Formats: sequence, structure tokens, C-alpha cells
Amino acid sequence: MANDSNRFSSENEIKKTFDDPSSNPALPDGSGDGKSVGDKTFGKAHRYASGTYPDIAVNNNNVVVEVHQDGDDLRYRVGKVDDDKIAWSEKGHHYDLGDPPSVDINDNGLVVEVHKSQGLNATLWYRLGKVEGDKIAWRNENSIRYDSGEFPSVAINNKGIVVEVHQSQGDSLTLWYNIGHVEGDRIVWRNDGKSIEYESAYTPSVAITDDGLVVAAHHLEYPNYNVVQYRLGQIKGHTIDWFDGNRSHTHAIGANTSIAITNDRLIIEVHWAENLKYRLGRVRERTIDWFDKDRVKSYGDGSSPKVACNARFAVETHYTDKEDKLWSSVLTLPASHHHHPHHHHWHELHGENSYCRCACRSAGDNERKHDFHHTMKVKKGAPFLHATLTKNNHSIDFPDGAKLTVEGPDGTKYDHHIKEKDKLVVMHGDSVRCLIIKHPKPGDWKLTMTAPKGVGFHCECNTVPSKDVYDTITDTLSNSLEEMAVTQGDPVEFGVPAAYWGWAGIVLLGAMLLNIFTKLESLTDVSSEWMAESLDLDSRPVGKSGGKRPKKYSGKQRHSTGAGVAKTIGKKLKEGGKNKAAEFASDLAKSKKKGGDGRQVYAVAYNLRGDFIMCRKNRASYFYHRENADGGGDVYPEGSAIRHGGNDFALPGGGLEQGEPPLGGAQREFYEETNEFLDDWIMPEREHEGGRYLGVYFQLEQDELLSLFQRIRRNFRAGDLAAEAVRQHHYDENYRGLRNTFENAPHDNELGEAYLWNLEREWDTIRQWKDDGDKSWFYEILRDLRRRLGFGD
Repeated sequence: MANDSNRFSSENEIKKTFDDPSSNPALPDGSGDGKSVGDKTFGKAHRYASGTYPDIAVNNNNVVVEVHQDGDDLRYRVGKVDDDKIAWSEKGHHYDLGDPPSVDINDNGLVVEVHKSQGLNATLWYRLGKVEGDKIAWRNENSIRYDSGEFPSVAINNKGIVVEVHQSQGDSLTLWYNIGHVEGDRIVWRNDGKSIEYESAYTPSVAITDDGLVVAAHHLEYPNYNVVQYRLGQIKGHTIDWFDGNRSHTHAIGANTSIAITNDRLIIEVHWAENLKYRLGRVRERTIDWFDKDRVKSYGDGSSPKVACNARFAVETHYTDKEDKLWSSVLTLPASHHHHPHHHHWHELHGENSYCRCACRSAGDNERKHDFHHTMKVKKGAPFLHATLTKNNHSIDFPDGAKLTVEGPDGTKYDHHIKEKDKLVVMHGDSVRCLIIKHPKPGDWKLTMTAPKGVGFHCECNTVPSKDVYDTITDTLSNSLEEMAVTQGDPVEFGVPAAYWGWAGIVLLGAMLLNIFTKLESLTDVSSEWMAESLDLDSRPVGKSGGKRPKKYSGKQRHSTGAGVAKTIGKKLKEGGKNKAAEFASDLAKSKKKGGDGRQVYAVAYNLRGDFIMCRKNRASYFYHRENADGGGDVYPEGSAIRHGGNDFALPGGGLEQGEPPLGGAQREFYEETNEFLDDWIMPEREHEGGRYLGVYFQLEQDELLSLFQRIRRNFRAGDLAAEAVRQHHYDENYRGLRNTFENAPHDNELGEAYLWNLEREWDTIRQWKDDGDKSWFYEILRDLRRRLGFGD
């Protein structure tokens, strides 16, 4: 709960804003006809109906839904953004009775609406529906009660997550929120359906991104003026983790605010302050960086403005008090924020150990030129900063006409060829082609990416983690909730599977360096050192299969190793494409993980007839054991995507721990993933691909194997129930409580199906895995077993 002392920096600052006409520009005299005035960026407002207290929503298909009050009646209308206006359907439709409604729509056309009962009754209701033509097909004949209060506002994202905020009824200024998710024709509210208090203010508004970032707005009333505030937070289970110590930020004079956000974190806010006003900004870290500092723009006359946006347009609605006329208008968002399946501005992600990944790209079918400016935050301790500009993510060719400029926080411009001990800059005309900076200065690095119409490009500017390279990069990209903003819902980014996102820039730069310098010995010290640092190449394995303690590289060995890896990456890129090269880089870094053995071990439970247990991975996992974690493990209510081979066949197994024998590792992995223990080890492990993958074979009698198979299937069904409990938040406190409830469930929710296969019957299927990047080692392991059992190749 914010108090008066921390809601804004100082009362004098607010009064200055209120008293200074330049900060809230006066509206030229107008007739109140709803026409756009002031900055005119919203375009002309068009009347579309009669009524009061409208709300509006729009999705990325440009479908618009509007709701409003007409006496006690609630009505809706469907439309579509048509350039600078909304093409509304011919007529609206009555759908309920009540007081001021709120509405939102996602890209699937799913509509959620909330409202209060008419009159003094403070019951809050919701209903779900789907847009079909110019109508909404409601999923329930009647609205469904969910809470008590007034002035509700609702938002839904493309994952079906719903956030609702409202004000207490009567004289209370308490604001509350609810979180839920859509299941069929209902919203399943979290926290047992109990709303959570978060602020003391008036008329709240809320918006949400696909990655669970929540922005809420409201206003406060003072004797001589009102102020508009916002706050940001992240959904965490059944609560919102509000940033800045649960603090709201004042940004303008006004009241009756409405706020919207795009998936790439562009913000638009509207409010009333003598006339209608708006602001644009962008979420930076944990605050909003408003454009046109200290200036709020006027755009029209009217009351109760509401706003919504997709990646390209903002749509606004309001009404005029005297005539109860409803108006709508459209604002085209800045070009760099337009959504296009192959058209993105800069996206920046931060992780632990000073890691930052910043990317920008276009596929070449852009209809306008690019001019993207970005400030990248480099943290202290990053060993290297590296940048590349290529035609696309699988080519090292330069995109003719494109231009990348880089400027350091001290004003240094990297606009010429440099080949020094601690830096390398390769230019193409007046553009940076590639760049490596050792020990980059911490602070704001200024990046500019320009390209003419029709020119495709792929640009990355990243830092290397200061330690734990593999875990840092993969954890940042897999766990960061900004991931959806980077991919815009696409299962691959730049055509690279999610597992390899963090390695694409390394692959391209490594191959490019080799192409530029042609000879290994001519690679600069800084470039080979960068390659070694990027993949954590500080030691080499000793002994057969690398089983002994690794030996540290000397400086010269590190240089030659980095150069050699660059050569291999270039070869992989040329022969196998971007995915193979990125996979090689990822696996190489993974093998250097501190605290791990670097090898993978898999368990095969079989009988002499050639029957064996094969499994299939889940698409996402909802719980994992972790010995050092509070509660014994982690739970993921939204699911954690399985990066390698999700929903594909797999043998039980995983990474060996440091000093762990293959037999013990295979038994441990099998137990964690199936909740069954194997003790009938019969064959020595077999090594594959230079010892990186090992198979351990466990021979059982026919009836024993069948019994084991049946128990595993039972355990997987228990795992399904446990995963559903996590999704619904129906478990006792933490991972340990979940395991106590579902004792048969596997300790890790990675595998979901079990099959009893045969090395003869399923061999044609297995043989197809020989060149599969996610299953080739399973082919090798099973081929060895097939040979040992006398089945041949």
C-alpha cells in the first residue's frame, strides 16, 4: 500500500506540473464536437453510437470490440481498424444490464468483459465470448459473478491469462486485483478467488503482455488538482510482484486514466485534464521511460477516455457529456514499434553475470526504411562485448545498404577499422560489420540500425557472461518472461530453435572472423580469446572420455583452441546450416559447465528378446527436484518449455555430475525421471561422439520388464495429475508438498509417456534418428545394444 510520502517525488514537483501550461498544453477553443485538436496525432474522431462510459479493445488482427452503457443497458459493437479510422459494424448489440463495463480481446478473438450490477448493487460480473463476424458468441447465457466493487477494468493476453482490477464500493478508495486463466467457458480465479489489495486510489485501469508484465494506472484526488499514477509488476503464480517496492509513480496531472501496453513494451496512456490527453513511453527495466519528457499531449474534447493498442495502432474512445455521443479515433504508433512477422526493433534481455543479449532484424519484405535507435545497458564485469551485422541469421554476407553504428558510454565512436590487442572493429563502408571489445566500459552503449526499404538484415550486440556461460545464456533465454516479446509468439526466433537462440550471434561472428582473416594464425588475439571466453573454453578433458579432472589451458593453448573452434563453427555452418552450428556451440559450452561432468548418460532397460522401454518427453515441465532449493525443488505454474526434444521420443537420462560414475548417473537419472530404481546392470557403458554420450544397459527378465513398464506408466499418470495441480495451484505450499500429495509421480516432470518397444519391430523408426540433432545418440546407443543381442545392423 503506497502512502502519500512515496507516491511521488515531491508535492512541489506536482504543483509545478499543474501550474506550468507548457507541461500540460492548453486546448485551443473547440466546439466539443469530438474532433481531434492539439497535436492531432490521433486523427479525426468519428461518432459511432450514443451512450456513456465506453471501453475499447483491439488485437493484432486489428479486430476492435467496444462496450458502453446506455441507461442501464450494456451494449457492444465490433469493428476493424481501417487505416486512420475504425470501420464499425452497422449496429450494436444489447448483452446485459449494468454499470460501466470493461472489455479486452486477444489474438484468438477471445473476449472477456466485466461490469458492475446496475444501481447501488456492487456485485461484479464477467462473461467470455468469441468474435464471430460482427457479433460476439457469448459462452454463457448469463454473466458470472466473481467479486464485489465498482469501476472494474480487465485485460487478457494470448495465453489466456486474465488480470482484473477494481475499486471498493462506497467511499473506500481501496484498489484490488484478481488473476485468473480461461478454461472453457469459465475463468479460474487464483488465490482461491480472493482479490488482493494493492493501492488506495480512484478508477483503476490495467493491461498485460504475453510475458505476464502488468501495468496498472489510477488517479488520486487533491483539493486543487488530481494526479495520474502508474505501477508495473510481474505475475508470479497467483500474485503480482509489484516493482519498486510496491510503489506507484506520478507522471501527469489529470483523472480517469486508461493505459495499454504492447508485447514489445510500448506504453500509451490517456486521461482527462480539462480536455483529453495522452502520453507514449516504453518500459525500461522497472519504470516507464516517457517520450517527449515532461510534456503531455492534447488530442480532443470529451470525457472518460479509454485506450487499447496492438503492435501497430492505438484505438481510443470517449463520450461527450451533454449529448451522450460516443467517439473513436486511431493513432498510428511509431514505425519502429509496428508488428510484422518479420519486422522487429531492438529487443534486449539481461541475465546474471553481466550477460546481455540485444537483437534487431528484418526479413527484407519491409515496406518502409528502418531507423532503429537503441541504448544498450552494459553491466560492470562483462569480459567482452561483440556485435555482428549480416543479411540473415544463416549467412555471413553483409546486407548492402544497411548500416550499424556503435558508440560507447564515453563517447567513443567505433566507425573505422581497428585491430588492437583489446578490440577489433571490421567495417563495411561506413557501417560496422563486426566488433569485439574486451572489458567494455559499463554504461549506456548507443546503437543505431538503419536500412532502406526491402533490405533484410540480422544484427546482434551481446555481452559474454562473466562466468557459467552455458547456464547463464540458456537460463536467461528460457526463463526470461521477455522471451515472448522477442519471438512475438513464433516458436523459433530468426529460424533458430529456442534452445540455440543465445548461440546464433557467436556462430555468425566466429564464422565471419574465419572468413575475414582466412588463416587461423592470422586471427587476432582478441578474437580468438573472445571465442574461447564465449564458450567457456578454459580447460581440456584428460583421460579416456574426459573422465579425469580437466587441465587448465595456457594463454597460447586458449588462443589456438578459440581459433580452432572458430574453424569448426564455420564448417558446421557451411555444411549443416545455422541449427547444426548453433547446436555445436551450445553443446560445447554445456560440456564446460562448472560442477558437471559434461557428459550425458542414458539408461536402457531391456530383455533378451530385444524389448526395451522408450519414453516421450512432455512439451513443458511443471516441477523439478532441486536438492538445494527451498522445499526440495521448483514448481512452474505457467510451465517451463523443454528446450531439447520436447514432445519427442527419448531414453531416460541426463547430465553426469562431477566425479559421478556412469552407472550411478544412469540409475539416478532413471529414478528422477520415472520414480523407479534399476539395479540389474549387466553391460558396461558405451561411449558415443567422443565420450559425450554414454549408454548404460540394464537387463531384466521378460515379466520384470513388463512390470517395470506398467509401474512407470502409473507413475507418469501421477505426474500428469501433479502437473495439473501445479497449473491450478492446488498443492500444498511448495515442491515438497506436491510430492507428498503425489507420491508416485516422478521427481522431475520431463517424461510423460512410456512405450514397450522392440529393437526389431521399431528399428526402421530408430534408424531414422541417425542424423537427427536431438536423437542421434539414442540411435547409436540402441544400435550397440542391437548388435550385442545379435540382431545386426
